[in-house]
Amino acid sequence: MKNKVPRVYEKKYKKYIGKLYQEEQTKINRTKKKNCRIINTTFFLSFIPLILSLFLYEDTFIDVKIILIVYTFFGLISAYISSNFFNNSEVYKSLFYKLFINFICAGSLFSFSLLGINYLSFKNKLVEKQFTIIRKGSKAGATQVERTPTVDINHHGIIKSISFSPKDAEKVKGAIHIKLTLQEGNLGFDFIKSKKII
Repeated sequence: MKNKVPRVYEKKYKKYIGKLYQEEQTKINRTKKKNCRIINTTFFLSFIPLILSLFLYEDTFIDVKIILIVYTFFGLISAYISSNFFNNSEVYKSLFYKLFINFICAGSLFSFSLLGINYLSFKNKLVEKQFTIIRKGSKAGATQVERTPTVDINHHGIIKSISFSPKDAEKVKGAIHIKLTLQEGNLGFDFIKSKKII
């Protein structure tokens, strides 16, 4: 005949197991919340290199396809590496969040690194070149009233939109050419050092 465990011990055992389970669940929930905070912080901080890379891109003659490749390549690698981390978060478990957040975070960081390394070129000579304007336009300025005039030029097969100050709008209207001072970057992409309407 088997010895039965007294009910008092059985209750204590169940209570002990229940307490362990609750403690484990509390730890898991804390980890999930912590991971969410890290993801949120990283995502919002990634807007710093994103904005800086946009400024650098505006003055760099680089095919936009290269930037898209950088975003896609490093975004996919980052999503794969951080997959388990995202799975252990409260709200970012879906594939959409993994790809979207990693594309923004990793893409902006590495595209900024690419453009930044190219821009830090101090040894290469400055070259002045004249370009024929192939298209004119404008974009939203600092206020709703004023518009920023833009001109499109072709440099080695890359169509680039060059922005000027709103006060130069009349000059841009009558312009046929612009003069740019260019410098070749460390990675071979020319970037604009100065611009002038002629």
